Amino acid sequence: METFFSLDLTNNRQNWDALKPDGPITANLLVVNDQIYVATESGSFIALDRDGKIIWEKELGGKSYTTPILANDLILVAPYQAEFALMAYDAQGKQAWTFTPEK
Repeated sequence: METFFSLDLTNNRQNWDALKPDGPITANLLVVNDQIYVATESGSFIALDRDGKIIWEKELGGKSYTTPILANDLILVAPYQAEFALMAYDAQGKQAWTFTPEK
């Protein structure tokens, strides 16, 4: 199982206990203001505060291999093999919209 932690480089100590998401983190994290966004290969999308506490968690319905990005005030995620090709969430975890391309 993968672990995720924050390290204080000034004293080489962990800022919080290691977190163990439900699968590998396969892309970069996104840090916006006081929140850290993490997407896992197994399809979880997690928002953490700077103390490592989970604020909210969503299931994307597919695997995640790309880094979440910030667009205006929304966080975009693009899961693989999911119902939607692109999803947008606000900082509180509310889904703002989804996109599915035409076939």
